[in-house]
Amino acid sequence: MKRLLGVIIVFVVGWSAFWFMGASAVKTSYAQWFDDRQNEGWVAHYDDFALLGFPNRFDATFTGLELADPESGIAWTAPFFQLFTLSYRRNHMIAIWPKDQRIATPDAKYDILNEQMRASVVLGDDDTVDRANLEISAFSFLVDGKLHAQADAINTALLRQPDTPTEYRLAFNADGFAPAGILQQSRINTLPKSFETLQLDMTVRFDQEWAKSALSQGRPQPKRIKLRVAEAKWGEMRLRATGDLKISNKGILKGNVDLRVENWRDMLDLARESDDVSLGLIKTLEQGLTLVAGLNGNKKALDLPLRFADGRIYVGIIPVGKAPRLQIR
Repeated sequence: MKRLLGVIIVFVVGWSAFWFMGASAVKTSYAQWFDDRQNEGWVAHYDDFALLGFPNRFDATFTGLELADPESGIAWTAPFFQLFTLSYRRNHMIAIWPKDQRIATPDAKYDILNEQMRASVVLGDDDTVDRANLEISAFSFLVDGKLHAQADAINTALLRQPDTPTEYRLAFNADGFAPAGILQQSRINTLPKSFETLQLDMTVRFDQEWAKSALSQGRPQPKRIKLRVAEAKWGEMRLRATGDLKISNKGILKGNVDLRVENWRDMLDLARESDDVSLGLIKTLEQGLTLVAGLNGNKKALDLPLRFADGRIYVGIIPVGKAPRLQIR
């Protein structure tokens, strides 16, 4: 009995020493990260830091957090942020965000409100991301103080492809998604309060792997997108797209997307009311789509082969607008 008690005491003392040594290393690494960012000209500040979780976890909590990258002009503020790791398996992290946070860019200020927002990230031996998922409940998104969108739940999953380390499969699904701004001003009374379907499934190849250093040393940039499916259904309106796109070093898209559009006139009416799309572009789209609908013999549904080239979007040989540049800042 005494021998067993001695073994238990030795184990407890040894594990306690292991945890406190690990906790000291974790504190040092976080402090060094903030010092490095400040030396690079960032705003990197927190009011308080606590590390708990004995004996099996390292639970880090930052309060009064402010981060701002001078190169991209992006800033993030949050009343708190938590990062949990197992003391014996530090490559698996759990991140927890507060119920309100703000992201500021040179263009606008974005507020994210939620009931619960957490992510799980599993890293490989080289600190690159193997898989990750994000869950948000009771989501609200505000732009410059104005509500733009809401959702009951959002789920996103990221999985690195085993044969191509820089390629990741991304899946996204939103339940009860409602573009609040459009609903408040729309004259289309038949619209339900939220989308029936809003989902995305695609594979993205980047110029480098995603790693913990991506936040401080430059974000990987997409080089190719294989769009398995992107689908949105809202009342009688439906969009469904598949395609394959390449992205240049300047973020210019090149490739083809097959787009199925149902009740497209209602979509144009919503765009016209939203003030987010220029009236000139809407008029051009309406004229072009009317012509395509007449040729297809179906006035409500369109099958559009979109071509991306030279920074523009084409339907066949007809240019219909400027293509967005795809770069992660």
